[in-house]
Amino acid sequence: MRNANFLEGRTRFERLILIGISSTYLGIEALKLAIKEAKAGKDVRRYILAQVHLETVGPQEDEAVRDRGWIDTTEKRNHGEAARLEAELKGYKNNLVKESIRVSSLCSFRERLVADYK
Repeated sequence: MRNANFLEGRTRFERLILIGISSTYLGIEALKLAIKEAKAGKDVRRYILAQVHLETVGPQEDEAVRDRGWIDTTEKRNHGEAARLEAELKGYKNNLVKESIRVSSLCSFRERLVADYK
């Protein structure tokens, strides 16, 4: 696992999964670390991927049992955050439309002023 210590984020997770499915000697430990890495984030699919591999390689391990509580809590949190971001994006779009209308009306006002002086 020394190589995985230098990595972080998705790269670390992917390396641990690769070691977990490739190595007979380090596989179980790598998959346990992959599960821990996945649970530190928000991606439920990564957790399930690591858990399924560990369930196949080491079904006797405690981490091989799917943590439904964590999955449900994380999915609720993810849906809430997605809804909040969607509402924020909608607000930004509305503000952008209003700003666009304001700028176009200023441009037409400027054009009328310039035309009046010619």
